[in-house]
Amino acid sequence: MTVLVMGATGRVGRHVVSELMERNLPVPAAHRHAGPASGIATRAVFSFTDPRTWREAMRGATPMFVMRPPQSDVKKDMLPALSAARE
Repeated sequence: MTVLVMGATGRVGRHVVSELMERNLPVPAAHRHAGPASGIATRAVFSFTDPRTWREAMRGATPMFVMRPPQSDVKKDMLPALSAARE
C-alpha cells in the first residue's frame, strides 16, 4: 500500500508522513515545489491548482491523506483533483 500525503511538510502532514514511514509504508509526500525535503522518503510535486501535477503524484497511491490547503476554494481547487484521483 502506497499512501500519498498532501501537505506533507505542514503541521499535520509531517506527523502523518512520520507515522507511515515508521510503519515502513511507501510515502510519496506531496509538495507544491520541486526540490529536496528533509525526512521525507519520496517527494511528489503536486498542486491542487495545477492539473499537470496530478497524474504523476497520484501514480501508484491507493489511499491519500488530504488536508485542505489554507485559502483554498474547495469546489474550484480541490474537487477537480480529487475527482481525477478516483479515475
